[in-house]
Amino acid sequence: MNAAGEADYVRGPAYPLFIAATQLLWPEGGVPAILWMQALVDTLTAALVAGITRRVISPAASLIAVALYAINPLAIYSCVLVGPEILFAFLLTAALAAFIHGIETNRNAEMRYAQWMAIAGCAIGMAVLSRATPVLLVPIWGFWLLLRQVWCSRAATSTELAVPANGGVNEAWTNRLRHGLIGAVILGATSASVVLPWTYRNWVVFHEFIPVVANGGTNFYAGSSERFWPPPPEHHRQLTLRHDELVTLGEIPPGESPDKPSAGDKYQYALGMANYRVAWRDNPFELANYLFRKSFRLWYATQSGRLQWFVGGANAAWMLLATTGLFAAWRTGRSTALVPCLLTVAYFQMVLTAMFPLARYVVGFTPCLCILSGAIILLAKEKSQVKSEAILKPHFLERLRRRTVTSNPSA
Repeated sequence: MNAAGEADYVRGPAYPLFIAATQLLWPEGGVPAILWMQALVDTLTAALVAGITRRVISPAASLIAVALYAINPLAIYSCVLVGPEILFAFLLTAALAAFIHGIETNRNAEMRYAQWMAIAGCAIGMAVLSRATPVLLVPIWGFWLLLRQVWCSRAATSTELAVPANGGVNEAWTNRLRHGLIGAVILGATSASVVLPWTYRNWVVFHEFIPVVANGGTNFYAGSSERFWPPPPEHHRQLTLRHDELVTLGEIPPGESPDKPSAGDKYQYALGMANYRVAWRDNPFELANYLFRKSFRLWYATQSGRLQWFVGGANAAWMLLATTGLFAAWRTGRSTALVPCLLTVAYFQMVLTAMFPLARYVVGFTPCLCILSGAIILLAKEKSQVKSEAILKPHFLERLRRRTVTSNPSA
């Protein structure tokens, strides 16, 4: 139910259930109880960040990652706001942790592998019910499971990959693909089993097929023009004015948005597409410039328009650290283990840029940025190793001996 007492179709049930559970535990707690519970959940997220980084990189890297998450200003600020960001970040990070544990599980331990994938599916299903953005992340992770098996097969020994003399299909290759396919199916099935009851609820209440929520069109329309960037109430005024202009231009049928949630959402998508269509006809280069600037807006924009320089600077620092860590992992041959984190960040960048990007959405995948940043330790290890190897070289030892004799002739 929303604030007006009507059935809600713009929010999933996960965060309301979280608030209800908090109030059940602390009946007299009110808002402070919710904030304390969010702080506890965020602490668990930090522990997951440390665990993931320790598994895919090293214990030293986990200390860097968890420290970066602990001091992240956006995550700290979100803890003292009543909103789904902290819960969403925890659920997504829990899904990522289970997914990576499943990937790293020995291929012979099929049952353990299936269990980790089931946990990952349930966690990401709950994340979708908290914020519907990662609904398409499930097939992307599933595709990576299959692609990783192909990659591992190519790296296997030539004997293992040799085609049988009778021309049949190589058994090792088939087993790897079957292993990846099983994980992808379990991941998709368990996540769907979590979301489908809410889909059924939407069908019963609204008599429409609404997988999770019906507000994507509103965000798509809001992100279709720079006119809508000012904070409210100017933001809402410009949305209404542009709607009237599009009707006058004949780009959209006259009349208000339909009453049915799904139909109304489609109408908002149509408004956004009409906006882009007009912009393309007027000046394609200006539209490309707008989309380019819009992609950066995700990292600094606030709903109120305040503190954008601070928010942008903080996110820029974390993004720079994550990029450096990814480069370090690539140089040392450890980047494959970080691909799920990279896919997650890239996915949110693309999807949120297509909608109405705001910096608060970065909180959800900030743990991924911190995990990538932890790989910076690999650069330090590489430099230390190079220095150790240089010390052991004969010409270095000879030069050191001469310097010692020069400084102490009596030696």
